[in-house]
Amino acid sequence: MEKYCIFAFSSRTESIRFFNLLKAAAVPAMIINLPRMLNLGCGLSVKISCAYFNAAADIYGRNAFRTFLGAYELTVGGGRGSARRIMS
Repeated sequence: MEKYCIFAFSSRTESIRFFNLLKAAAVPAMIINLPRMLNLGCGLSVKISCAYFNAAADIYGRNAFRTFLGAYELTVGGGRGSARRIMS
């Protein structure tokens, strides 16, 4: 099972901007499509190790994002997955 966190956005521009802010702060991240299990549409999300969640949440809090859909902790593996909202 793999566990990771995502910050979900409905705007591609804001996803990329958040990714670049994380990168500038040396927080390892990658841009991925919104996971289907969340049923949030077809935007992009920024995937991070949950070990970096507090740093990412701090960066998010210091910047304005209008299309933020939430932060989630995902656990996937073996053809199954679960998601838990950890930030609104």
